[in-house]
Amino acid sequence: INSSHAAGIYDPTIEWRTIHSPRFAVHYPDGARNLGVRVSRIAEEVLDEVTELIGFKPEGTIEIVLSDAVDFANGSAQVMPKNILRLFLSAPTELTGLSSYEDWLRILLIHEITHIADIDQTWGLTRVARWIFGKYIAMNGFSPQFFTEGFAVYAETLLSSTGRGRSTYVDMLLRMAAFEDKFVSIDQANLLFSDWPGAGAAYYYGGKFHLWLAKQFGQDKVSQLHQFNAGMPFPY
Repeated sequence: INSSHAAGIYDPTIEWRTIHSPRFAVHYPDGARNLGVRVSRIAEEVLDEVTELIGFKPEGTIEIVLSDAVDFANGSAQVMPKNILRLFLSAPTELTGLSSYEDWLRILLIHEITHIADIDQTWGLTRVARWIFGKYIAMNGFSPQFFTEGFAVYAETLLSSTGRGRSTYVDMLLRMAAFEDKFVSIDQANLLFSDWPGAGAAYYYGGKFHLWLAKQFGQDKVSQLHQFNAGMPFPY
């Protein structure tokens, strides 16, 4: 019994409650209702902003699971078997590029909802394939991590007054990497990068890349790039 309990990502003794809104179901530990209500309200506000930026609106209810059991800031998004966000509620530290923020929950929700809208979108042939094979067809889910995480950093920057795209810490890190001839190559900007800045490489380099694309070619071209990739019969 103890072994099976240890295998779970959540404390098995937690009693869960759920708040339903028009487009979300927020699952929260008993005693955290106020936090669940706040997340539900922010999520409903953010979804419209994200889908307008990306040009795609996910269908159905998006599930959000809240956890305050760890001391680091993070979240995850998945579209299989359905759209689910898992949010760790601790605020970020200085070494994340997010230590300066206007509202941590808002930025976190922008980032993770962007993942859902980006990965879940289908166009053309992939939309037909989605009708046949279901959620297995999600071409942007196979994209390089600098591409997916960079797009989410791009969204968190444009849709807030902070975000990693405005972080002076991130600017300093990339500037020094260029100055010391240690700027990572395109195949290194991923979550498993073993050198400094580790997993942050996908976020920092990918986010700045998307912001550069928007500055050079316009925001519409950035969303069109991800739509094009989502519509390809072979990923990336």
